[in-house]
Amino acid sequence: MVIPKQLLADPTPFSPNSQRAMQAKKLTLLQTMAATGVFSAISFWYGFMFGRESARRELGGIIDDLRSNKPTNTPAGPDAHSKPWL
Repeated sequence: MVIPKQLLADPTPFSPNSQRAMQAKKLTLLQTMAATGVFSAISFWYGFMFGRESARRELGGIIDDLRSNKPTNTPAGPDAHSKPWL
């Protein structure tokens, strides 16, 4: 069985080969910040749209119930309309 030289090389972090490999894979601060900004913007957009759609469905059901004079399924708490501490 023949083992390639690359596998026999010393894999310590201070060897010249591993330093060159790490430098090739290193991202700049600007690239990292750009990637996190894009990820944050996309996740914010999806969260916003998901919340908006959920609220639209819930409010649509409440509006339909009010139009047909049916009570809503969501019970109001005792302090839903009155704030005694204000």
